Amino acid sequence: MVSQVSLRPPCVAVSIAKRRYTHDFICDNGSFVINVLGVDQAMLGGHFGLRSGRDMSKCAGVEWESGQTGAPILKECCAWLECRVKHQMDMGHCTLFIGEIVDAKTQDETPLIYVESDYFC
Repeated sequence: MVSQVSLRPPCVAVSIAKRRYTHDFICDNGSFVINVLGVDQAMLGGHFGLRSGRDMSKCAGVEWESGQTGAPILKECCAWLECRVKHQMDMGHCTLFIGEIVDAKTQDETPLIYVESDYFC
């Protein structure tokens, strides 16, 4: 889940389960990127969301570049927010990371909206 938390400075919050491989990367690097997929990129969402990075390199075969913080920005996404961790809070099984946006880009495309019933019955 992602939520805006501040305009000045521009900050967002993300909640990541501690058992997720992504959690380790955010803790180790102090940064993250939110890649917003386009409406026609549902399969790419499955590629990143349904398999663990512990078992495979999720970026293999996908065009991406390193952002200012080194976080992976997908070249074909319709928007992205690159963030540096400002605060983090232990929330039990997950950590709430507050990230200050250090760079961002949008394109004139319709974003993919996640609706759980579209993926899981």
